[in-house]
Amino acid sequence: MKSYFSQNEEVIPLFYWGDILWLKYFVEHQKTIQFSLVQTYRKQRNFNRTYILGGNGIDILTIPVTYEGMFPKIHEVKISYKESWQKQHLKKIFYAYKNSAYFEYYWDSIEKVYQNQPKYLWEFNVQCLKVIQKILHLPDFQLTEEFIPKVSFAYRIEETPKLKFSEYFQLFTQNFIPNLSFLDLIMNLGIESEEYLKNIDLNYSELKIIKKNFGE
Repeated sequence: MKSYFSQNEEVIPLFYWGDILWLKYFVEHQKTIQFSLVQTYRKQRNFNRTYILGGNGIDILTIPVTYEGMFPKIHEVKISYKESWQKQHLKKIFYAYKNSAYFEYYWDSIEKVYQNQPKYLWEFNVQCLKVIQKILHLPDFQLTEEFIPKVSFAYRIEETPKLKFSEYFQLFTQNFIPNLSFLDLIMNLGIESEEYLKNIDLNYSELKIIKKNFGE
């Protein structure tokens, strides 16, 4: 079935860890997937945000960035290191998942991502993507300079499409919270994460709501 996410179904944005819908699309198109380096950056979206579940509920981890102009391309967005955001993010991830079933298996790989200081946001997101690729046993991915006409998957957490997700155990809550980041999935499901993503039954034609013009 034709997807509404982009004219080229295999090209999607490059996000910070990514949420379940984004990961599902990655897994489903893993042999031919490409990530756009020229997508227009937009504030308060997953380009520099990811969502984890801590003791106080959903925690938004945001990478501080700098750029020129109103609508920069993702490859033009730089990371700001004026504040110690890497230590802050690691601390929050640690306390959110230190008691999870698979913390010891993946913590070292995640921690290493935050030990480097790449200049551009896309470079950091690629480091995250390589961890995802390795853990989920996905083939090599490609970067592209193909532009996606509309914002694919770039919604705020409160705008997540009301879809039925299979529940898995999450720390700190008795009411399952769907569509959090790769970090929440892998820490709680471990080796079962790949199968979980494959088994999500999504009709992409029903998700047109999350594809918006930048001007909307």
